[in-house]
Amino acid sequence: LRAEKNEDVVNGAHRLTRIEELLEDCFSVLENYTGQMTAHVSWQCPQSNLDIQLSGYKLLVDGKQYGNAMHAGIRTIRLQLGLDQSSYRLSMVAISEKPQGTSGESNVVEALSTPFKPYTFYCYHTVHRQDVKYPAYGCCKYQDSIHYERQCAKKLANQGLLQKEVAPPSCSLLDIFDGEFKPLLSNHS
Repeated sequence: LRAEKNEDVVNGAHRLTRIEELLEDCFSVLENYTGQMTAHVSWQCPQSNLDIQLSGYKLLVDGKQYGNAMHAGIRTIRLQLGLDQSSYRLSMVAISEKPQGTSGESNVVEALSTPFKPYTFYCYHTVHRQDVKYPAYGCCKYQDSIHYERQCAKKLANQGLLQKEVAPPSCSLLDIFDGEFKPLLSNHS
C-alpha cells in the first residue's frame, strides 16, 4: 500500500509539473496577442462589368490603404491592428489596370478593439494603477503575476484547541419590534 501511495504522489507531481509547463506556454503565446488585435478579413467580389479586367484589391483601414495592393486571386487577409483606437473602419476597393476601372469603396465593417485589451483585476505588486489597461503606463501584464502565484503560500499551523475561553466580539443591533439595542451574540455560561 505504501509503494502505491508513493507512486500516486510521484505521478501527481509529474502531472502538476506538466500542467504548469502548459500554463507557461499559454502565457508565452498570449504575450504575442497582447497589445494588438488580429483581424481576419475575407470578401467576395461579384464582377458586374465583364469588360474590365480585375487586377487586385486594396484594403482600406479608416479610409487609408493598408499595406500593398493584393492580386485578384486573394480573397482573405489577416491584419494586425493596435489597441490605441477604440474601433477601426475596414473596407475594400477593387482595382484594374485602367484608372477608370477602379470600383467604389465597399460596405464598411467596423472592428471594435476595446474587447481585446488585456484586463487586470488585481495587482499583486501593489505598484500598478487601478483601471489602467495595456499598453498604458502603470498596468499589469499577465506575465507579471506568474512568479508571484508560483510562490508557496505560508502554511497555517493548526493551533489545536483553545486553552482559554475567548468572548465573542461585542456587537449590538436595533430590535425593530421594540426599538431597543440588543447584543447580537449572547454569552453562554
